[in-house]
Amino acid sequence: MRVLIALGCLLAAMSSAFAADLPVGPAPMPPAMYAPAPPPTYTWTGFYLGIDGGYGFGQESVSISCTPGPCAPAPGSLTLTGYEGGGHAGFNFQRGVWVGGLEIDIGTTGIKGTSSVSATSFGTTTTTSATGTFDYLASARARIGVAPYETLLIYGTGGVAGTRVSVAGTSTSVTPGPFGSTSTLTSNTPTSLLGWVAGVGVEASLANVGAPDVLVRVEDLFYDFGTQGSTSSSFSCTGCVTTGTSASTGALIVNVVRAGLSIKF
Repeated sequence: MRVLIALGCLLAAMSSAFAADLPVGPAPMPPAMYAPAPPPTYTWTGFYLGIDGGYGFGQESVSISCTPGPCAPAPGSLTLTGYEGGGHAGFNFQRGVWVGGLEIDIGTTGIKGTSSVSATSFGTTTTTSATGTFDYLASARARIGVAPYETLLIYGTGGVAGTRVSVAGTSTSVTPGPFGSTSTLTSNTPTSLLGWVAGVGVEASLANVGAPDVLVRVEDLFYDFGTQGSTSSSFSCTGCVTTGTSASTGALIVNVVRAGLSIKF
């Protein structure tokens, strides 16, 4: 019996020594290391409504003709500058990092320009001036962009655009001398136009400062309303030499850089 007990103790000691010599494997990783990544904390999907404003500049070709005359050559081109301000509404849909949507906007403008030229014929000097004014700008556009960060969106946009442009012309003829005369002819031609618009922008959510439903943006939009041809104008005249007038506009383009603030629903 004593032999058996001694043999058992010896085997137990040998097993403990052998186990101590075995290499120790890496400790199991904490359960948290196997947990799936948390879902995004912000999404661009949803409706939004906002206001915007900025500055526009562009070019408009203008000609004014008088019947039967005399009439100075009209300014060939107007440089247009001024403010733009209005509102917008739209909807975004996000899939992964890609964001698409639709937006409509409309705004009043002070974008306008004036130019004048003078000509002398047979002792009569005629000065013709033209003023072009954008009464409003509106558009319906698609937007598509990428969100490199959850709360930052870089996008391109394009669609159809509308405006009403007023072209006002004044032609004053002065003949000096005792038998001289002065005549003034004015015209104003408001015209509603359709064209296209395209641009780029950057938009950000203020989620990082505790306002996830507040969006701010900066964008640059280019409008092109094409060549519109000629339209007849009504006029008033003092000491008339001419009996009619017409105005022609074409190559009407404008670029608007603006900032905006939106609320996401």
